[in-house]
Amino acid sequence: MDNSTPIWQLTVGQFQNLLRETVKEVSPEPVESELPEYVYGLEGIMQIYNCSKSTAQRIKPLLGDAVQQIGRKIIVKTSLALQNYTK
Repeated sequence: MDNSTPIWQLTVGQFQNLLRETVKEVSPEPVESELPEYVYGLEGIMQIYNCSKSTAQRIKPLLGDAVQQIGRKIIVKTSLALQNYTK
């Protein structure tokens, strides 16, 4: 398959291979080191998952052992949160 082949002339297999190669090139590896070990509050959950406050409120109960709440303070261990819940 060369670059001059129109996409509508590709077989299903050729198109799938093209997509796999493209995704490998584009998909970055997850980088946990950019996030701190612990985050605090709903803002921290929003930072981990890059979501809105209402979504962070819905995600919080699903994180299990990753979340500790002492009174009004919410402490989230980032590595456990990423293991326990993925969008």
